[in-house]
Amino acid sequence: YTPTQTSDANLEAGKQHTYNITVKKTGLEVTAGTSASWTDDSSSGDAQAATFNISVTGSARSVTAGGSGKISGSDGNYTLSGSNEFTVKVAEQSEKFLKDISVKGVCELKSATCTSDNYEYTYVAKGDVSLTIGELVSKTTPAVGDYYYLDGTWSSGSEAMWEKPCIGIVFIVGAGNDDSIDNYSGNSFIGSRINGYAVALTATTTERNASNNGDRRVWGTNIGGVSIITDNSKCYGYRNTETIKSATNYSDGTTFWACYSAVNYSPAAPSCSSGWYLPSLGELNVLWTNYATVQSKFNSISGARDMVISWGFYWAASKNGSNANQAVCVDFGAWTDSRTFTDYFKTDNAYVRPVLTF
Repeated sequence: YTPTQTSDANLEAGKQHTYNITVKKTGLEVTAGTSASWTDDSSSGDAQAATFNISVTGSARSVTAGGSGKISGSDGNYTLSGSNEFTVKVAEQSEKFLKDISVKGVCELKSATCTSDNYEYTYVAKGDVSLTIGELVSKTTPAVGDYYYLDGTWSSGSEAMWEKPCIGIVFIVGAGNDDSIDNYSGNSFIGSRINGYAVALTATTTERNASNNGDRRVWGTNIGGVSIITDNSKCYGYRNTETIKSATNYSDGTTFWACYSAVNYSPAAPSCSSGWYLPSLGELNVLWTNYATVQSKFNSISGARDMVISWGFYWAASKNGSNANQAVCVDFGAWTDSRTFTDYFKTDNAYVRPVLTF
């Protein structure tokens, strides 16, 4: 702010001055406020909240403000005040998907969820925002290699846009071996059925960057302390993960590190999925069988990581049936086609690649 008149900043020695500054999109508006003795601690003024224009067109929807904010307006033209966060809800129709949302303006997608009733997208506005709700298209059975999105939908096309990010790749279609929707209490899968399984784009990590593929650590220190299913031909990763989560010392993050890091993987899984979990050997075996297709999709997504790397060992929610103290580790990075797919140890280091059921 640059004063344009002498009265705009008429400072006097020995006094403190208050100026009211309103931050607008077009610039700063400054007006002179009170002045008082330098020794007087009192000063007051009213803060004016920023306002944003929100335009929403397309399918049936509602718009609400976040926190203590307010939304005013109608017919797709709204004013957001008192908050920079707002949520767009789109009513779900039977057996249809929301294909996409086109975003113009400066904003950040905070979350995207799909419930049994609607899709909810929460944004943080950093300027005026214009949203166009895409069409609702017929749901289809997923296929191996489909992109799985943050809002719980999937497609075969490369639609991984920043407003609808891809978070995984489908590697099993339908219910896996010995799995059923009855094993997922409290989860509202689309269509009230298991549609498939998706694998995360990267390994779990605390310091992921371009030069590494994630954390390699020991499975944990107390695999013998949990009674998990040991039939390694079955898809029981979710059930074993839930068992491990209820174990003593699970929440310390180290006693059962492999499971803990899988469950707490970021970005968080959508509400219409199981959430991330540590896959069983049975699930990793199917992933390896279909990996050529999955690998091609990993290669099409910026930031995704190939699992076939040197020392490409990955922990499973499984243990050696003949030794209750040995965790199962899978080698995706073996050097020959006649690889030994599994090994049994819990004291060596390996990666964790989470999966989810949807």
